[in-house]
Formats: sequence, C-alpha cells, structure tokens
Amino acid sequence: MANDKGPQEFTPAGERISIFLRGRTWYCNYQHNGRQIRRSLSTQNKKEAILRAQRIEADLDRGAIPDQIRIASLEEICQGFIRSAEVEGRAPKTLAKYRNVVEQIKAQAEKCNISNVTQLNADFADTWREALRKKHQAPKTIYGKSVILRSLTLFALRRRLTDVDSLAGYKLRKPKAKPQPCWTPEEAEQILQATPEAYRPYFTFLRETGCRAGEGKFLTWSDVDFKRGEILIRPKDEWKPKTGDQRRVPLTARLAALLQSQPRHGRWVFQAAPTRLHPDVGRQVSERRALLALKRVLKRLKLKGHLHTFRHTFISQALSAGVPEAVVRSWVGHVDPDVLRLYTHISDDVSKSYVSRFTAASTAAGCTKSDSAARAETE
Repeated sequence: MANDKGPQEFTPAGERISIFLRGRTWYCNYQHNGRQIRRSLSTQNKKEAILRAQRIEADLDRGAIPDQIRIASLEEICQGFIRSAEVEGRAPKTLAKYRNVVEQIKAQAEKCNISNVTQLNADFADTWREALRKKHQAPKTIYGKSVILRSLTLFALRRRLTDVDSLAGYKLRKPKAKPQPCWTPEEAEQILQATPEAYRPYFTFLRETGCRAGEGKFLTWSDVDFKRGEILIRPKDEWKPKTGDQRRVPLTARLAALLQSQPRHGRWVFQAAPTRLHPDVGRQVSERRALLALKRVLKRLKLKGHLHTFRHTFISQALSAGVPEAVVRSWVGHVDPDVLRLYTHISDDVSKSYVSRFTAASTAAGCTKSDSAARAETE
C-alpha cells in the first residue's frame, strides 16, 4: 500500500485518468486544459474508486467539469442547508428541528474525524443510527433524523458543493406507525366536563374540529367567520400549518356558541390565564401547559392520550358516521389517504353495531332461502 511519503503507484481507470492511494484514500489523476489535476475520490474501496474516476472522465469528455472543483467543508454545507430552509420559508418548528439534527450530525462527524460531506457515507449513517439507538431514541425519531442526513447530502450535490453522492443507494426503511389511543364520544365528553375552565374552550375546539394543537394555538379572531359558519386555518407571519396550505373547517353550533361567549382580549382566540409571573392578558395558550392539564384529567378518569388524541377521535368518529374520506381530508388537512387511515379507529360500540346489522341481514337471507326450499319441496 502506498502512502504520502513513498512512491505513488498509478492504476489506469480509463483512457486518460488513473487512480492512486494516498494514505488509505483513493485519488484520481488526469490532465485538463493543460493542467494536472489530482482529486480525492473519498473512498477506500478500489472498485468504487475506479467507477468514480470513470464518471469523472465521462464528465470531462462532455466538458461538464471545470478546471478545479472546490469541495465545500461540512460546516459550510450545514450552514447553507439551514439558510436554504430559512429562505424556503420552512416553519419555525421545522427549522428548529433541522438545526438540532444538523448539530448532532456535526458532533458525530467530529467523533469520526470527518470534515467533508463526501465522508457522510453508509458507514457513517449506520454508526450514527446505532448511536441514536443506544440513546433509546424511538425508531420513528431515528428515521426522521436519517431523512435529514440524506437531505443534507443531496443539498450538497444539487448545489455543486460536491460531485459525489456519498449516500447513493442507501435505503431508509420507514418504521410502521404504532397504534394510537382514541376516545369514544362518551369519554371525550367526560374529558371536557372534567377539564378546568381555563382550557375547556381550547379542548372543545380540538374536539369539534379535529385540528392540530398548533392550529388552535395560532387561531386569531379574524380566522373565525360566524356568518359563514367556518374557521379559516391559514399561515401567519410567525407560523404556518403543517401542510403549508390554508383550509376551511366547519364551525359547529356548539363551538360557535362557546366562541361567541369568549372574552376578546387581543389577537388570539385561545389565551393563557394570567399568573403571578405572567399577569398580562392576551398571551397565547401554551401547548405544554395544556398537555399537563389534560394529563391530570386523564389520570383522574383512568384514560390514556394526549392533545393529538382529540384529532384521532374526531377523524375516527367522522369516518364511522359515514363522512366521505375526501371531506374529512379537507377538514383536517391530510392529503394522502394512507396517512388518514393511520388515524382511523373503530370504537367497540360502532363495531358491534355493524356486526349486529350483518348478523341480522345474514339471518334474514338464510330464512328467506329456507322458506323457498320448503315451498319447493311441498310443491
């Protein structure tokens, strides 16, 4: 094996390009526009090095490679990735997640002595995912972070910050969704009745619309149209819906009456109650504090769930009531029918009622057939 201090042995990889080892990494050597170019192929595998060198020669033949390509550092690419997401107008929560995961990727890269995006290969991805598993992170979380890692490498490739797709062919298997809790209509009513007055309007909104918790938090009075009987879920300067689009949600009579009785102090429909530390009126409701309040109620009622369970319950009951999937999707904001089915729960009472109908229909059909057979025998 050759090294930096010894003579370099060149292996032909094409008509005018060759490869050689420098340390444990393969490099390519070729002439372009009267200059000798030596570039890292970012691999320790000889067969892969030959393939990459041949791709470079093919690009040279097309004139696609400039005299010298500067491969950006991992730090530069990470900064560009975050900046691009900001320019695209990604939601604040999404940006926060991107920043957090990118910092984790950089920390893992530092442990592996990696400073180049081309080194974020399959070995790195496997090592990082294993480290996340050892931290007892959920499969869904690991998958989501791995998707961001892949997005980072593709960003570098698209922006011509590298000419090597370090994760080409790397497969990510999406974990199966776990069953989520769902309440019956009676349980949902018990929860609302047991909820403190400060959070009852907010929980009622989630129960009656199937909206996400954040959509309720950022609901303004200008989004509520009592005349048309609908609520408009739309982006704000500081926030936008998960799907990015705006939609109209029917305003039920019960929710309309509740909202009309609400005091209007400021911009937000659902507000946090004044406290000793925060005596000012008009602050947005806190999802974290609302969840804590809900958990206390559920503990007393011996039920399981979270804020998103209101959404599960709404979708399940809407579908059970015969509302078409397309209509439910227009209300709750889902586009993909497969995603919608993840939230579908059939309560025991509904299931039993359908079994009863099926049994009654089968029995009636059997009796009719028996009567016809008896008449035939008599004749």
